[in-house]
Amino acid sequence: MSDHRTTERIATAFLLTLALLAAAPLAAGDSRWYLAGSAGQASVQRDFGSPTLGWRVDGSELTANLDVGYALRPRFALQAGYRDLGSGTFIGLPRPCPPDLICPLSVEEVPQLLPAYPTPVDFTGWTLAAVPSWSLADRVDLYGKLGLLDWRADVRRDPFGDPIPRPSGTDLLAGAGARYALTQALGLQVEYETSDLVDAFSIGAVWRF
Repeated sequence: MSDHRTTERIATAFLLTLALLAAAPLAAGDSRWYLAGSAGQASVQRDFGSPTLGWRVDGSELTANLDVGYALRPRFALQAGYRDLGSGTFIGLPRPCPPDLICPLSVEEVPQLLPAYPTPVDFTGWTLAAVPSWSLADRVDLYGKLGLLDWRADVRRDPFGDPIPRPSGTDLLAGAGARYALTQALGLQVEYETSDLVDAFSIGAVWRF
């Protein structure tokens, strides 16, 4: 997905969300800030590289999340966070060339055929999202999430010392979750997030301050 198309989709989603939200201010005593921490399972599956030489990441491991949010309205917040998306398996291999095309390897690509074996890769990222919410029952809220995930991959060098590409990118991020208020300040949450890079499910706690 191009950066231009991603920006257009995010801007449109923000405008629609704001249009649907009530304009009432927060009640006196309500907390605007909250901190959320969670852990769960993340699944990373993605192909990288050129049409003639590619890399594939495929793995599912534990993830850890830390978010801070600020409520602009009673049912609308902006949230920023850090993601430790765990590790995957990074495999370098030539991709098949379509029969109607000639796909010679470039001089730069030939040395990169050497790490054609599984190599660990660690993914981390930062998020920025709009978070609208709706009351489902007493103490139970549902919420959505729409924003961006800016991520990078830390790939270890192969045994021969040759460098391995370190992919990075910015993807559209969407999610949904539920929160249960134990007290006015403390609650529990379950959440699902998805992007072009990763699908993740997590369970955690929310502290309002």
